[in-house]
Amino acid sequence: MQVRTCSRALLFTFLLIVFLGVWTPLAIHIPAWSDESSHMSVGKGLLMTGEPRVFDFDQGKLTEYRYTRALAISYLTKWFYQIGGESILIARLMPLLFTLLTFAIYVWYRRARHKISFEHIFIAGILFFLQSMVLEKSLYVRYYAPLAFLFMIRVVFF
Repeated sequence: MQVRTCSRALLFTFLLIVFLGVWTPLAIHIPAWSDESSHMSVGKGLLMTGEPRVFDFDQGKLTEYRYTRALAISYLTKWFYQIGGESILIARLMPLLFTLLTFAIYVWYRRARHKISFEHIFIAGILFFLQSMVLEKSLYVRYYAPLAFLFMIRVVFF
């Protein structure tokens, strides 16, 4: 029984390694796009001044304004910067964490409520982690991955 449990753990570990093996080079080399840059800039500003302020060119001059879009993501980005330093890879760990937590909540719920088998979990893991949409949303410093996590929490607990 212990050998079977070990081989199951190795299979799932292999699945995660494949996902992270694809995720890591993309997280490092894909440039941030506009909304990501905004959240990362605001996260840096929060880290430096404690205020969600950004600068933008408005009618030919540099204008400072208070950033108010999806501030929770900017605060999470700030927190990740505090923990790991300021880089695009560190900022992108936030959506990765929420993606992994979303699947973990699903597995916990299905095991606790429906007593599903490892085979079911493994197939669900393949279907989840090998989707290009899941990979994409786990890369972007936006609200998509946290929103999926909160949706899963809502479905499971309420």
